[in-house]
Amino acid sequence: MINSPFTPPQHTPLPYRYHSGRKKTKMLVLVGVVALTLGLIGTIGWYNYRLRHSNLNVEVTFTEPRQAIVFWKTPHKTIGSVRYGPSQSNRPYRSVQTSSQPDVIHAVILNDIPLEGTYISLHNKSDGRLYWPEVVFIKFDPASHE
Repeated sequence: MINSPFTPPQHTPLPYRYHSGRKKTKMLVLVGVVALTLGLIGTIGWYNYRLRHSNLNVEVTFTEPRQAIVFWKTPHKTIGSVRYGPSQSNRPYRSVQTSSQPDVIHAVILNDIPLEGTYISLHNKSDGRLYWPEVVFIKFDPASHE
């Protein structure tokens, strides 16, 4: 066969052992990436689960229709705060605990709560950046305040 500029050169396939080595390498890399990703997701999930369950005995007490006190306990001394706002993803207001000293018992006063209610999340100074707190909805209930 004559090679001309219009005729593609003949390709000689590599022996089977070369192809199988590449496939094994690609498969090992893929398995490693998947294992690493699952490990990171599992670690972050475990971290969030552990921190969410470290806030013990959470209690919300309304003192008046637009004011509440949030109490909770942590296993270690820290400064606590509450973020609150109109939606789960929009909690722009922050209220810090009444005491400036780290402690295991926290009390935070929330003022100007809308009558429609608000979403809150508990935070501790020791929480890391990978912590996504649980967000709960609170609303004044006149029947329980009588």
